[in-house]
Amino acid sequence: MIKIGKKYNKLTAIKEVGSNKHKRKNYLFKCECGNEKIILGDSVEYEHTKSCGCAHKDAANKKIKILQNGSKYGKLTILKHLKYENKHHIYLCKCNCGNIVKVYGCHLQSGHTKSCGCIVKEQNVKKLTTHGLSADPLYIIWCGIKNRCNDKNAPNYKYYGGRGISVCDEWLHNFKAFYDWANENGYEYREIYKDKLTIDRIDVNGNYEPNNCKWADWKTQNNNKRSL
Repeated sequence: MIKIGKKYNKLTAIKEVGSNKHKRKNYLFKCECGNEKIILGDSVEYEHTKSCGCAHKDAANKKIKILQNGSKYGKLTILKHLKYENKHHIYLCKCNCGNIVKVYGCHLQSGHTKSCGCIVKEQNVKKLTTHGLSADPLYIIWCGIKNRCNDKNAPNYKYYGGRGISVCDEWLHNFKAFYDWANENGYEYREIYKDKLTIDRIDVNGNYEPNNCKWADWKTQNNNKRSL
């Protein structure tokens, strides 16, 4: 007879839930894996059923072929099989960049994981430095005008994007276009903060675009501010 609260292999009896048509009692059991399942009490008592079914799945997963040391997946080379845990085979791998990481075998085989993470980092750096000018002061200025026009959390957004001022398509996604315009229209780098040239909109209510922008010192730009 099944006793409530008693554990039978991986199953713990929670409560009786009626009988089948042959008047044999059914019980709700909780498995070690966390699943709950209604099972015939006799089947559990006489060990015909030892789990909710997860034991069979685990056994099947353990039969999955172990990947060989030295096998290469993307930038990762398998050093050794570490363990079988949470229904997954885990491997110690070395990335081309030199980092050592632990990776699920299924992620290696599916292509989900191809590196220690350096591929994503390389792609992000490439996006920022395609033009090779990310260290140029003009790059900071370009980021600044996009920020105050597009980022609602920017301190000055209400004076720019909040008033409908935008950056033209020619500049918005192309720093090189902005860089070339700046150097062809009077920009020069100056070390002294108060002497630096800043980008100034000719029409203070207009957008950031080639025909509405010029380079000016701080004094000139302050004289061009709109009346509040």
